[in-house]
Amino acid sequence: MLRTVNDVPIAGDVARSLPAAIRDDFSRILEGGRPEKLGPLLHPDAAAAQRCWSWQLMQKLDVMRAFPTLFSLTCLVMFSMPIGIAYHLGLDEDVRYWGDGPMCGTALWLPLIFILAFYVHDRLQRPHKATIVISLLVPSVTLLLIGNELTAISAQGADQLFSADCDTSTDKRRLENSWQAAQSLYMDCLQQTTTSHNLTLSRATELFRIQDCTEYAAAFPSHKDWQYLRFVEEEHKCAGWCSFGRKLWTDGEGTDSCSTAVAQVLRSKVRRPAQQVVALSALALIGSAVGLVAVAPTLHLVFDW
Repeated sequence: MLRTVNDVPIAGDVARSLPAAIRDDFSRILEGGRPEKLGPLLHPDAAAAQRCWSWQLMQKLDVMRAFPTLFSLTCLVMFSMPIGIAYHLGLDEDVRYWGDGPMCGTALWLPLIFILAFYVHDRLQRPHKATIVISLLVPSVTLLLIGNELTAISAQGADQLFSADCDTSTDKRRLENSWQAAQSLYMDCLQQTTTSHNLTLSRATELFRIQDCTEYAAAFPSHKDWQYLRFVEEEHKCAGWCSFGRKLWTDGEGTDSCSTAVAQVLRSKVRRPAQQVVALSALALIGSAVGLVAVAPTLHLVFDW
């Protein structure tokens, strides 16, 4: 059964599949005229014809106008969680001391890649292969490296700090030496205070902390580790370093040695978020690679990919 287009009979299946502009071109051809819309589609190169047809369809749907925004927002949503976790961990004082805190800070710069991708796609009004690859793979690899570093800190660092041996690492021994120096200064200060103020040693210990001693400010520049030791004593309610001792900067009783307290924090507070960063970035990396391979043939037909 034949249908007609402008009183010209053509196959029914063809008629149903042709847009109005191309039906007009068929009419012109059958009447001996020159086609206006159909020329590219009749090219003997099938790939070029399919590219032309797809490009006309994309223009009709106006997808390219929305692509820059959609792509950049998709990247931002996909990477926002691992970026936030990595940056938050980088602000932690324990991570900054035992690991590479500034490296975690680089995660905050990754959204600039998505902004640049928006600018490039907006200018070209089409997907740009290099920009897409960089926007997906660079954040994935960067976050994977950061997560791996944090995981190593939480595992190896915690094991060294949990050990009763104070020489498992040079940092642990250095902190022990610094704590011993602080305790020596504090005890000398208390001895002088009891003599000059007619106080017992226990009473002076209740009233004064090491930072109250006049000698503390003078000795601090040569003992920078005292800042971290004070932090862990205040934050983790611990006392001593390698072994349990007296509190020097804060009041009250400690629950454990500070090296053990820091080890527990690294395992409980850092390990799980670090593993989340690794898992999310690895998932993004694999998903991006698979997605690029899957859509590349289609994009190659439509664009100069």
